[in-house]
Amino acid sequence: MAEQPPQEADGTEEEADVVARVALERAREAARAKGQLRTSAPRRRRAGRVPDAPP
Repeated sequence: MAEQPPQEADGTEEEADVVARVALERAREAARAKGQLRTSAPRRRRAGRVPDAPP
């Protein structure tokens, strides 16, 4: 993963939001790389991995 410079933000609240978003993305990428991030049930259903609930 290539390191990207942080986005410019003009304001502490905006800056904190950008930092939090970047940290969350990195955590997601790390979890996905380890295979720990699971997709939602509807996606798995569409992919045929989880049977649909009976009506």
